[in-house]
Amino acid sequence: MKGDLVSFEDPFDNAPLDSTLVEVPTTTIAAVAVKPQTESDGKVVLTFKGGRDFDAPWIVIHANGLQEAHDFVVGENAALLAVVMERTQSAAKHFAGIKAPAAAAVEAAQPQRAAPQGSQEAPGGAKRFCDHGEMVFKTGVAKATGKPYSLFSCTAPRESQCKGQFLN
Repeated sequence: MKGDLVSFEDPFDNAPLDSTLVEVPTTTIAAVAVKPQTESDGKVVLTFKGGRDFDAPWIVIHANGLQEAHDFVVGENAALLAVVMERTQSAAKHFAGIKAPAAAAVEAAQPQRAAPQGSQEAPGGAKRFCDHGEMVFKTGVAKATGKPYSLFSCTAPRESQCKGQFLN
């Protein structure tokens, strides 16, 4: 499995064809995640995700049972579902490209969020000191190499800081 997506062959490929069924083009869906969830009241939930990333559009269908779920995917409503999927995907792409000037200004003015508390604490609660007092524990990923690092850093002004103490 890759991410949240479930990859499988169509279980209805070999099913006998009913003359009332409509053929649904499969090229309209970038990726589909179908996860039937049977609840205690007999409901079935079908979730179709239009891509692998978090910003991909979702279509969630609540059916009253397996037969109704089947009818949404294969029955008379299948052609309509394909159109809804295409239009949802198209609208999501359009909407993702829109950035209102006011929203962009607010986003630019927001300060960066601090790292989670766990990433700011040294292993085992260790503390280190330099000529300027207690050092601060920092973690990150080196921009040049892409490798993670952990170190204790001096809190003095930059021009008078002591050398950082890296952890192995």
